[in-house]
Amino acid sequence: MEDKLKWAMLFSLYGDLLTEHQKEIFELYYVCDLSLGEIAEIKTLSRQGVNDVLRKAKEQLAEFDVKLGFSKKLKDTYNLISLMEGGEITLADAAAELKKITEADEWLSFRD
Repeated sequence: MEDKLKWAMLFSLYGDLLTEHQKEIFELYYVCDLSLGEIAEIKTLSRQGVNDVLRKAKEQLAEFDVKLGFSKKLKDTYNLISLMEGGEITLADAAAELKKITEADEWLSFRD
């Protein structure tokens, strides 16, 4: 289950960077919970072909995450929220930590 959640999260972050074909097959497998055989029949591919598309899509999603790092930033942000909700960190300290999380992303400064 944890593996499926990981791929669902990465897909939600980077899925638009995949090809339409990869997105369709990924959604059929991970969202619709269809088997390789069912997808192969729908898409007129072999089971191995479906497996290859899924493998390549997962490789690309993982590569995007290594390069862009949004899942770590998201996790760190959620951790800050949890700390704030638990009263373990002040709003000012959380703001400073959030700034550190996003500091490396100069492209986020488009507001300036």
